[in-house]
Amino acid sequence: MSESNATTITPPDTPESVEYLKAEADMDSDLLNESSQSICWTTTVPAPKTTNPSSWPPYDPVAQPRSHFPSDSLLAGTEPLIWQALGTTLAPQLQAYSKQVAIRQALRSIRLGWIATNTTPFRIVVGKLYDQALAIVKQKQQQKSLPAFRNKRVKYTTTEQLPSIQIDTTPVPPNSTIQGPLALPTAFTRKQRMAVWHDLETYGACVIRNAVSMHDLAAMTPTTTAKDDTRQGIKIYRLAETMGNGVAGTPPSRYFDLPKPHSACLLELETTLWNLLLEREGGDEMGDNPQFTKGGPEAPSPRKSIFLQYGAGAENWAHQDNNRQKVPIQAVLLTSQPEADFDGGEFYVAKRQQQQEQRDEPKDDGPHVLKFCRHVVSWQNTGDLVLFQAGKDTGWSHGMMPVKEVSSQTDGDSTNHNHGDRSVYARQTIGMLQPV
Repeated sequence: MSESNATTITPPDTPESVEYLKAEADMDSDLLNESSQSICWTTTVPAPKTTNPSSWPPYDPVAQPRSHFPSDSLLAGTEPLIWQALGTTLAPQLQAYSKQVAIRQALRSIRLGWIATNTTPFRIVVGKLYDQALAIVKQKQQQKSLPAFRNKRVKYTTTEQLPSIQIDTTPVPPNSTIQGPLALPTAFTRKQRMAVWHDLETYGACVIRNAVSMHDLAAMTPTTTAKDDTRQGIKIYRLAETMGNGVAGTPPSRYFDLPKPHSACLLELETTLWNLLLEREGGDEMGDNPQFTKGGPEAPSPRKSIFLQYGAGAENWAHQDNNRQKVPIQAVLLTSQPEADFDGGEFYVAKRQQQQEQRDEPKDDGPHVLKFCRHVVSWQNTGDLVLFQAGKDTGWSHGMMPVKEVSSQTDGDSTNHNHGDRSVYARQTIGMLQPV
């Protein structure tokens, strides 16, 4: 039985409060580190009160076309809250922000700053909301009514109650049937396959501790630093708040495709994981989920591996890769040493509570609640591996909590030796079974 802690977060009243929320970005990470694996907690953002109808117009999806997020996305239904944040806490400084940064500030104010807005459907909505809010701000400036925004939270009245937000955060327990390091290649038993799929369907992720030995890991891991920015023939991808996909950190985080063949050990691990996923047997014991149940032999779909390098302070916001494979499962393998190379940097999967579940709940006179669940993996060892649901149609997104720098007093054997060296990445992982 898990213990539940409830935390209530009140939306900020001033732009300065929005800035303060940046310092709170890793609060959940701290709570997770201080908690046992059996503890979960809930963060609640109450629905804003509504008064003073003349200050800021309510969000109107009819009058504001193309300003709503995809219905199956994490941010669906949050538009009224983002719109209010743009008009209340951000209006005086709105012109000083780019479109993405303004929306990021608004999302932080409602505790959803961990969700990415970098793909095309999200960028369209970001642009529409920003442009419409900026037009109102400019109109008010012309009417010399802008002082009404200063030093005081502006509120508005609407006939529709604004939603509140509930975020349930739960640690993912390690899989108890598979003990690492794995001898590559490995043949899994039916009991182990059942346990893996149980975790994937229950938590959206399955954790295998010490999956890869240090010897095999050394053969899999590329040798590169932040100074190696000109790897011939390899395109570098980066994180940036202005792109809506994360925080860069120091040195600026990046990831790139690993060439094939990169390592015989990595190829054996990928084949082992792929066979584990494809060998699933259907039936009631395993849930008989038609989305994942495989019927008959099948050749692996084209996949690739990537190398992800994160600096201190980096954060990878929740997103979905373009994975439309029949078995939409990916994996991430840790190559750095927790508590020696980095702190924090927890991996997580996130999902909105099913709309049907919300419809089945008893209705009352209170505001609508937008419910989110996050299942978080705390790293313990170099070689820890996480399998996770990643399909576009599964509803699951994945991301990374802020990476923290380790103090020089921390004990442990560092694989990166990055203390004080700003050119060395703190947290490095290999992403496997990625869609091509």
